Amino acid sequence: MSRIARARNVLLGRPRVAAPSMPALPDLIYFLDVYWIDASGIYLQGWAMVERVPLDAVAVRIGSREVVAKRSARPDLLPHYPAAVDTARAGFTVYVPGPPGDVSLVGILTNGGEISTRVSLPDHPLPVVSGESQFASPDFDVFPGAAPDGPVLAIGIRSATQETLDARLSIMGDREVVGFDIHPGLGVDIVGDAHRLSSYFPPNHFAAVFSASVLEHLTAPWLYAAECAKVLMPGGRMLHQVPWAWPTHAQPNDFWRMSSGALDNLFGAMLGMRVLSSGSVGTAVITPTPAWRDDFITMPTTESAMGSWIHAEKIDDRARDISWPYDEEAGAATATEYPVDGLANLERVDF
Repeated sequence: MSRIARARNVLLGRPRVAAPSMPALPDLIYFLDVYWIDASGIYLQGWAMVERVPLDAVAVRIGSREVVAKRSARPDLLPHYPAAVDTARAGFTVYVPGPPGDVSLVGILTNGGEISTRVSLPDHPLPVVSGESQFASPDFDVFPGAAPDGPVLAIGIRSATQETLDARLSIMGDREVVGFDIHPGLGVDIVGDAHRLSSYFPPNHFAAVFSASVLEHLTAPWLYAAECAKVLMPGGRMLHQVPWAWPTHAQPNDFWRMSSGALDNLFGAMLGMRVLSSGSVGTAVITPTPAWRDDFITMPTTESAMGSWIHAEKIDDRARDISWPYDEEAGAATATEYPVDGLANLERVDF
C-alpha cells in the first residue's frame, strides 16, 4: 500500500467546524513530507484537503501564530482521491516563525468557516537524514603502504598537541615523515610556501604526499597539485582531504571548497596521476538565516558531504612541464597571513 493510501486510512484528528450553521463536514486529511525546526521557527511541507469541499486557503497555527501556506499542485494524489475537488492545489509549504508548540493545520472555507486538526509531529526531521553510510572513508588502510620505499611529505601537519601529531603520524606507519608548513610548530621540519614545493625538494623525491585541510587555504590549489606531482616519485601515492560543506575558518586564508569530483580533476591525468579512489565523508545540512529563508526554504532538507578526499598514484612525469603563473613574493606574503592560531577545533576534520 502506498504512503498516500496509508495516510488516507489513518484518523489524523477530529475536525473542528467553526461555522455552526454548516452541516457536518468530512475530515481535513493531510500528510507531511518535510518537517524541521531551527532556532527561528518551524517548517512544514506536505498536502492537505477535504475530499468533496474546496478550501480557500490552508494555514498552520501554533498558539496565537497563524501563517497561510503557499499551495501547489499534487497530481500524484489523483489515483487515491479521484473525487477530491482540491487535488490541483492540495500541496502546501509553510514556515512559521517563533518557538515550537502544538501545531494545528487549518483548512479555510470559502464562506469564512474553517476545519482544523492537530498535527502529530514526528520526533525527528523529515525526510530522515541518512547519516554517514553513503560516504566512504579515505584509504588510510592502504596509504602509504602501497607506495614505493621512501619518505612521506606531510603538508600542513603542524599540530596543536603531541597527541594530535601522533594520531596524524600513525597514518604513515614506520616511514620517515617530513613535516612541511607555512608556520613553524610542532611536527614541522621545513617552513615554506606549498605553492613552491619543487624549490625545496628535488624531483621524484617522496614516495607519498599527504595533506588534510590544506587545499582550501591555498590561493592556487592547481599549482599546489602540480608541485605535489613534481616531488612525488613514479609509483608514489598521494592522499589529500579537503572540506566541502564546512564553516568559514582560519580567516583571511579560507579560499576554496571542493567536491570529490573537483579533486578527481585537480589530481588527474593531466598531472600524470591515476585516481585510485575518491569520495566524500560526513553529512551536513545547511540552514539559511531568516533573511535568506524565503528563497532557500527547503535547504535544510538537502544533504551534503562535509569533506572530500582523493587517493592517487603517479604514473609519469608530465607534471614537470606544467607551469602556472605565480608571483612568489606576493604569494608567500598571502600564505603567511594564515593565522598561527588557525588550528582551532573548527578547522580539524577527524576521520
